[in-house]
Amino acid sequence: MDTLIKQFMANYIEFPDPGITWFPFAVWKGYQVIRRHKIDLLYSTSPYNASHLVGLLLKSLIGKLWVAEFRDPWMYQYLYGETIQRPKILRQLDQWLEGTVIRSADRILNVTETMTSELATQYPQQKSKMHTIMNGFDQENYCSTMDGTVERFPKFTIVYTGAFISNFRDAPVALFQALRQLINQALICEDAIQIIILGRRHPKVRKFIEEFQLSKVVIEKDYVPHQIAIQYQQQADVLLLVTSNLRLVVTSKVFEYLAIGKPILALSYPDVEVTRVIQETNGGVVINPNDTQAIADTVYSLYQQYQHGGIHYQPNVNEIEKYEASNLTRSLGLLFDKIILESSL
Repeated sequence: MDTLIKQFMANYIEFPDPGITWFPFAVWKGYQVIRRHKIDLLYSTSPYNASHLVGLLLKSLIGKLWVAEFRDPWMYQYLYGETIQRPKILRQLDQWLEGTVIRSADRILNVTETMTSELATQYPQQKSKMHTIMNGFDQENYCSTMDGTVERFPKFTIVYTGAFISNFRDAPVALFQALRQLINQALICEDAIQIIILGRRHPKVRKFIEEFQLSKVVIEKDYVPHQIAIQYQQQADVLLLVTSNLRLVVTSKVFEYLAIGKPILALSYPDVEVTRVIQETNGGVVINPNDTQAIADTVYSLYQQYQHGGIHYQPNVNEIEKYEASNLTRSLGLLFDKIILESSL
């Protein structure tokens, strides 16, 4: 019964999303703050999409400049087969709200180039107001743990941190097949390699581990505090990234991995943003998640490098620095200044 109630709420009441319950209070508080502090520019970010409705109403009431940032596509839950099953009329209303926000905002900010391109194609008359500032990392979060005392694992270690559950479906199958193949061919001894999966996992992960007899190789651990997760990343020889085929989004994990400065083994598709980021930064190796042989060859190559003095890793530092938080914040500030200046001319 609880599940049915939650599903009904998600489909019919929490529209466009659960943030709508916050909407009237946010509008009233925002109105007070703008009046009291003489705010020049409004900035809304999603998810939740309801935050853009707050920005839309405040702009309509007060007429201030407004930047709307999309960290996920507005229609994400429909595009990617989430559990939302709304009637057609509400889907059409959702689409209309997206268009109204995009047409009404003074600038539209996206966190991926692909999302900017898609929206520009969908709303060609609004193309000139669209910009991209991607996600990134705050280097200070990692410097605090890099005190030179990180102890390496005693064997070749690949580490994955974070949720290992959503959207990738059967992606680990090829990885586990590749590991079993390498062990069966005696190219890597199962006592000489480990993959640590740190965080919440899909039940299929355990099933695959048992199916391919990898209990000695694949180590499952539950969530730990973020700083402990960072220590695991620092101790690793390679960082594992498993992505879905969602073209418009980039997992923040890739930026965290780049900040750590270890080679990334990315199981990713050729036309997704994560692949572009890793290739442009030379942050690691990208392999199709379904290509068992390519995964096996790559893992064996990395293992051989590890055995012979260390893994060859030459990232493009200049490209990686573009994703550092201070540089991204500077870009955002410059955009705000430009909008305000142009409005005063």
